Amino acid sequence: MGFKKRSIIFHIVVTYFTCGIWAIIYFYCKSTTSIKKDVNKEETYAEHVNNYTPTGDEKLDAYYEIEKQYLPILMKHYKNVEKINMLYTVANNLSLPDSPQMQQVIGLCLEDIELAPQILDYCKKMANHYNEDLENHLINYVTFQRLVIIYEKQKEYQKAIDVCKMAIELGFYKDGTAGQMPGRLARLIKKVNQQNIQLNK
Repeated sequence: MGFKKRSIIFHIVVTYFTCGIWAIIYFYCKSTTSIKKDVNKEETYAEHVNNYTPTGDEKLDAYYEIEKQYLPILMKHYKNVEKINMLYTVANNLSLPDSPQMQQVIGLCLEDIELAPQILDYCKKMANHYNEDLENHLINYVTFQRLVIIYEKQKEYQKAIDVCKMAIELGFYKDGTAGQMPGRLARLIKKVNQQNIQLNK
């Protein structure tokens, strides 16, 4: 009887252990699938927008119409930002602000900033769509901030100031700092004045 009792206990333990292994495999596979979905999130959303069929809901249809109109510009901008961040990290690690690698980053920043007026139009249309203030729908256009930082490192203060002014004039004054872009501009002007650097008026 003692042997049978031990045998039953052994089988119960093995069963629970086996179930545990299968549970781990199941949740691992599920999480891996979830990660793959997240990786393709941008593409999935783009397909979702482009394949959207009007439902008769006027407000919802108008929203998707705006998204569809500006989706190529927005995707290009965010891909630019991703590339700019990657290339900047490489160029910055070389510790050479005037290197060809940094010039490549500058070129990409200037190219991305050309999209700013269209993205501003997108933000305005979204604000109107929701009947809210534009400020609630302005994105943090990080390319301006990145370019200002590069120009400052290169001691191209006039160019840095011009980029700050452009960002502020367009309305993309948010840069994640306490003073935002106006504070960055004020600091640059103060730095120029302290060093007695002549700037264009």
